[in-house]
Amino acid sequence: MVKGLPNWTAEGNIPDGMWPHAVDAVRSIAAQYGFGTSQITVDRPGDHEVVFHDQYPAELNVGTATHWLSSHRCCQEAWCTGAEAAVLAAENESPGQPVCSR
Repeated sequence: MVKGLPNWTAEGNIPDGMWPHAVDAVRSIAAQYGFGTSQITVDRPGDHEVVFHDQYPAELNVGTATHWLSSHRCCQEAWCTGAEAAVLAAENESPGQPVCSR
């Protein structure tokens, strides 16, 4: 069964010049929760998205366009908990105030 956590957004976007720093921060934190590989899925001015993968195969999507967005898709509840912890930690490293959509 595929499960997902709600999308999380923050007001505003991450400027293009800061996007690489934001990705590095998320990558560093997500790796601590088993998300060791990533794939750039969108990379154009003002619109970016990176998908991080773990071994299960849970996904952690992080992007910016109009807003800062993270979403998670997991196969089991325990893996969702790890993805959620990674995002919460990353949001504390990133610009903007997180707004949980739950």
